[in-house]
Amino acid sequence: MTARTAAVLAGGLGTRLAPALPGVPKALAPVAGEPFLAKLLRWAAAGGTERAVLLCGHLAPALEGFARGWNAAGRGPVVDISVEPAPLGTGGAVRFALERLPEEFFLLNGDTLCPVPLGSMAEAHRRGGAAATLAAVHEAEGASRGALEMDQEDRVLGFAEKGRRGPGWINAGVYRLRRSLFEGLPAGAAASLETDLLPAWIARGERVRAFRTDAPFLDIGTPADWDRAQTEGWLP
Repeated sequence: MTARTAAVLAGGLGTRLAPALPGVPKALAPVAGEPFLAKLLRWAAAGGTERAVLLCGHLAPALEGFARGWNAAGRGPVVDISVEPAPLGTGGAVRFALERLPEEFFLLNGDTLCPVPLGSMAEAHRRGGAAATLAAVHEAEGASRGALEMDQEDRVLGFAEKGRRGPGWINAGVYRLRRSLFEGLPAGAAASLETDLLPAWIARGERVRAFRTDAPFLDIGTPADWDRAQTEGWLP
């Protein structure tokens, strides 16, 4: 397994976007003339990613078809597929695919894009001795999404609940993770990375760090956000 592997969370139901795109996985939502996933993979390849594992469930055949076309065209990174047998949540999907992943890997949300410098993030993760590092972006109304609680050394202490107004640092959906973090989770168990695993890792003393970035952040999870994505000039 190459160390330059990224897993991509692409198995969500996408309930908010589904009425606008019936039968289309959220990661394949068309943005500026191509699937959003193509933009995500092109950015990952530019950052050194050589292999991507799509973590799929809902509407998996469409994603499998995308992967076949992507690989046949000789584009990088090479795309592999992991199809969960039942909804397992973001953490359970990673656990189900663990045998396909190296000891350290990136994990990307399939419906967000924050073009952080992956090489710099991996180096910060290594230097900080972190078990998990997540990219963090500052938003004027970031706390309404659920802000990160961090100390002065960028250690993540917790997550503020959503709905609180005001500026804050939010999780940008780009992670550098150790494979061993997931090995205690039973295979086939459902778990959320955000609400189950990350808080549990922090509680037991694992080093979870934030990588602060001023890179732009895009989430296509709602029809309004998807519409706005069509005119974002910075997208890969």
